[in-house]
Amino acid sequence: KGDEGHYLCEAKNNIGTGVSKVIFLKVNAPAHFPQKTKELQIAKGEQAHLQCAALGDTPMEITWKVDGQHISSDGDQRYSIRQQGLAEGMVSELGIDRTIRQDSG
Repeated sequence: KGDEGHYLCEAKNNIGTGVSKVIFLKVNAPAHFPQKTKELQIAKGEQAHLQCAALGDTPMEITWKVDGQHISSDGDQRYSIRQQGLAEGMVSELGIDRTIRQDSG
């Protein structure tokens, strides 16, 4: 991102007046996690709130999976997903109501 900006290219010779062109360089940042691993312990039957922050340029999408299966609030009413865009990425929170042992993983 530090190299992003307007660059000026100039060309001239002894035949005529010089010419110039402005080029804007946009540097795109890939998605990455500022925090790699986090462990959360919770008692069976309690609510769990898992938060995931990803940094990078938009558009960005965060999805949740457990045991390789996509989690959707449409599929299981115990799950809720909230997402908020940030200036440099996105934060997603997965809520699990009435946790069960199978939620571990």
